[in-house]
Amino acid sequence: MRNLGVFFVLLLVFSGCRVTDRSDRIDTDILHNPKSQFSKDPEKMPVIHFEEPTFGFGVLSDGERIEHSFHFTNEGKSPLVLSFVEGSCGCTVMKDWPRDPIPPGGEGSINVEFNSKNKRGFQSVAIRVVANTSPSTTVLTLEGEIVTPD
Repeated sequence: MRNLGVFFVLLLVFSGCRVTDRSDRIDTDILHNPKSQFSKDPEKMPVIHFEEPTFGFGVLSDGERIEHSFHFTNEGKSPLVLSFVEGSCGCTVMKDWPRDPIPPGGEGSINVEFNSKNKRGFQSVAIRVVANTSPSTTVLTLEGEIVTPD
Protein backbone atom coordinates (compact mmCIF):
# COMPACT_ATOMS: atom_id res chain seq x y z
CA MET A 1 0.00 0.00 0.00
CA ARG A 2 2.86 2.35 0.82
CA ASN A 3 4.43 1.72 -2.63
CA LEU A 4 1.13 2.58 -4.28
CA GLY A 5 1.06 5.94 -2.40
CA VAL A 6 4.62 6.75 -3.49
CA PHE A 7 3.69 5.82 -7.06
CA PHE A 8 0.76 8.27 -7.09
CA VAL A 9 2.85 11.08 -5.58
CA LEU A 10 5.54 10.55 -8.22
CA LEU A 11 2.89 10.39 -10.93
CA LEU A 12 1.49 13.77 -9.82
CA VAL A 13 4.93 15.36 -9.64
CA PHE A 14 6.04 14.17 -13.07
CA SER A 15 2.73 14.90 -14.76
CA GLY A 16 3.18 18.56 -13.78
CA CYS A 17 6.58 18.62 -15.54
CA ARG A 18 5.47 18.44 -19.11
CA VAL A 19 7.14 20.21 -21.98
CA THR A 20 5.09 23.01 -23.46
CA ASP A 21 5.44 24.74 -26.79
CA ARG A 22 7.22 28.03 -26.17
CA SER A 23 6.69 30.29 -29.13
CA ASP A 24 8.77 33.01 -27.45
CA ARG A 25 11.97 30.97 -27.76
CA ILE A 26 14.60 32.15 -30.21
CA ASP A 27 15.20 29.87 -33.15
CA THR A 28 18.78 28.66 -33.54
CA ASP A 29 18.80 29.97 -37.13
CA ILE A 30 19.80 33.35 -35.68
CA LEU A 31 23.20 31.82 -34.89
CA HIS A 32 23.76 31.28 -38.61
CA ASN A 33 22.85 34.83 -39.57
CA PRO A 34 25.96 36.33 -41.22
CA LYS A 35 25.19 39.70 -39.65
CA SER A 36 25.38 38.23 -36.14
CA GLN A 37 28.33 35.87 -36.36
CA PHE A 38 32.02 36.26 -36.99
CA SER A 39 33.12 35.76 -40.54
CA LYS A 40 35.46 32.88 -41.28
CA ASP A 41 37.51 35.30 -43.35
CA PRO A 42 38.84 38.16 -41.15
CA GLU A 43 39.62 40.22 -44.26
CA LYS A 44 35.88 40.52 -44.99
CA MET A 45 34.77 41.53 -41.48
CA PRO A 46 33.55 45.00 -40.53
CA VAL A 47 36.06 47.22 -38.71
CA ILE A 48 34.84 50.00 -36.45
CA HIS A 49 37.17 53.01 -36.20
CA PHE A 50 36.43 55.87 -33.80
CA GLU A 51 37.87 59.31 -34.51
CA GLU A 52 38.16 59.93 -30.78
CA PRO A 53 37.69 56.87 -28.50
CA THR A 54 38.41 58.99 -25.38
CA PHE A 55 36.72 62.32 -24.77
CA GLY A 56 38.08 64.62 -22.07
CA PHE A 57 35.30 66.90 -20.88
CA GLY A 58 37.58 69.03 -18.69
CA VAL A 59 36.22 70.39 -15.41
CA LEU A 60 32.53 70.31 -14.52
CA SER A 61 30.63 71.47 -11.46
CA ASP A 62 28.64 68.91 -9.51
CA GLY A 63 25.27 68.50 -11.27
CA GLU A 64 26.32 69.67 -14.74
CA ARG A 65 25.42 67.55 -17.75
CA ILE A 66 27.38 67.20 -20.97
CA GLU A 67 26.52 65.56 -24.26
CA HIS A 68 29.05 64.09 -26.63
CA SER A 69 28.98 62.23 -29.96
CA PHE A 70 31.54 59.53 -30.67
CA HIS A 71 31.89 59.47 -34.48
CA PHE A 72 32.98 56.29 -36.22
CA THR A 73 33.56 54.79 -39.66
CA ASN A 74 33.14 51.21 -40.88
CA GLU A 75 36.58 50.58 -42.38
CA GLY A 76 35.82 46.92 -43.09
CA LYS A 77 34.46 45.13 -46.13
CA SER A 78 31.05 44.05 -44.82
CA PRO A 79 28.13 45.77 -43.04
CA LEU A 80 28.71 46.82 -39.43
CA VAL A 81 25.95 45.97 -36.94
CA LEU A 82 25.97 47.46 -33.43
CA SER A 83 24.32 45.00 -31.04
CA PHE A 84 24.16 47.29 -28.04
CA VAL A 85 25.85 50.19 -26.29
CA GLU A 86 25.98 50.61 -22.52
CA GLY A 87 27.68 52.82 -19.96
CA SER A 88 29.55 51.59 -16.90
CA CYS A 89 27.26 53.50 -14.53
CA GLY A 90 23.83 55.10 -14.39
CA CYS A 91 25.40 58.54 -14.77
CA THR A 92 25.77 57.99 -18.52
CA VAL A 93 22.76 57.72 -20.80
CA MET A 94 23.03 56.41 -24.35
CA LYS A 95 20.94 58.88 -26.34
CA ASP A 96 21.17 57.38 -29.81
CA TRP A 97 23.20 55.07 -32.02
CA PRO A 98 22.61 53.45 -35.42
CA ARG A 99 20.23 50.48 -35.32
CA ASP A 100 20.57 49.66 -39.03
CA PRO A 101 23.66 48.07 -40.60
CA ILE A 102 26.37 50.54 -41.63
CA PRO A 103 27.80 49.71 -45.06
CA PRO A 104 31.56 49.56 -45.70
CA GLY A 105 32.87 53.13 -45.75
CA GLY A 106 29.71 54.33 -43.97
CA GLU A 107 29.73 56.54 -40.91
CA GLY A 108 27.72 56.86 -37.74
CA SER A 109 27.83 58.26 -34.24
CA ILE A 110 26.98 57.22 -30.71
CA ASN A 111 25.44 60.06 -28.72
CA VAL A 112 25.80 59.99 -24.94
CA GLU A 113 24.92 62.24 -22.02
CA PHE A 114 26.93 62.32 -18.78
CA ASN A 115 25.38 63.61 -15.53
CA SER A 116 27.94 64.72 -12.93
CA LYS A 117 25.43 64.88 -10.06
CA ASN A 118 26.89 63.45 -6.82
CA LYS A 119 30.26 62.83 -8.48
CA ARG A 120 33.52 64.19 -7.06
CA GLY A 121 37.12 64.29 -8.32
CA PHE A 122 38.48 62.63 -11.44
CA GLN A 123 35.91 60.50 -13.28
CA SER A 124 36.47 57.98 -16.05
CA VAL A 125 33.32 56.42 -17.47
CA ALA A 126 33.55 53.46 -19.84
CA ILE A 127 31.06 52.98 -22.66
CA ARG A 128 30.97 49.46 -24.07
CA VAL A 129 30.08 49.04 -27.74
CA VAL A 130 29.31 45.49 -28.90
CA ALA A 131 29.29 44.85 -32.66
CA ASN A 132 29.96 42.16 -35.25
CA THR A 133 33.67 43.02 -35.25
CA SER A 134 36.76 41.26 -33.96
CA PRO A 135 37.13 41.84 -31.09
CA SER A 136 33.40 42.20 -30.56
CA THR A 137 33.70 44.84 -27.83
CA THR A 138 35.14 48.34 -28.16
CA VAL A 139 35.43 50.56 -25.08
CA LEU A 140 34.96 54.32 -25.32
CA THR A 141 35.79 56.66 -22.42
CA LEU A 142 34.54 59.94 -20.98
CA GLU A 143 37.07 61.55 -18.62
CA GLY A 144 37.21 64.69 -16.56
CA GLU A 145 37.21 66.38 -13.20
CA ILE A 146 34.10 67.11 -11.14
CA VAL A 147 34.39 69.93 -8.61
CA THR A 148 32.03 70.88 -5.82
CA PRO A 149 31.11 74.57 -5.62
CA ASP A 150 32.29 76.14 -2.37
